[in-house]
Amino acid sequence: MSKHLVLDDDVHGELLKRKAATGLNVKDIGNAVLRSLIERPLLPELLRQKLVESGLMSESQFDGIWREAIAEAAERVPPASDLVRVTKRDTLTTGSWELKELMLDREIGIQVFKVWTKDTKSRPFSAHLHSGTETLIVLSGRVGITSENNLHVVEAPDSFTIPSNTSHAVAPLDRDTVLLVTISPPDDGLSL
Repeated sequence: MSKHLVLDDDVHGELLKRKAATGLNVKDIGNAVLRSLIERPLLPELLRQKLVESGLMSESQFDGIWREAIAEAAERVPPASDLVRVTKRDTLTTGSWELKELMLDREIGIQVFKVWTKDTKSRPFSAHLHSGTETLIVLSGRVGITSENNLHVVEAPDSFTIPSNTSHAVAPLDRDTVLLVTISPPDDGLSL
């Protein structure tokens, strides 16, 4: 089994700069950075624990403030339409993906896309959100979905649902990855 991590050019460049500055190899630097993130307790849970234990706040008060913070953070995430470009073939592209709208029915409130890997770079559809619920059905290959600070690897023939107004990024993990994606209600910014 291959354990190769494909990095974006800017990240790889920064690692090479740190290699030159420290004399460590890229693998050791990358592992140290990733371990520091993986092993670190999640800040929201630590905050909840400290605030509730100190009596400064109840769990329900913390939950309410947390929901407000998530909503405010979501307002700062770009809509999907800001991240795509239209091709001459009347498809949309972003990262390593190409998308074709198969259906848009405003009456029943659904939009359907066929989405496939357009290159082997595994670049994601960067963090974005939709006002509707998105369901990804993996027809072939595998996809990496980062949602709510968690990475989910989904492979054919499984599916994954992303709630409305939830920031997420999606990357193809295989050259043959093909998805069927539904958004309900439709994302007007993604309609051709």
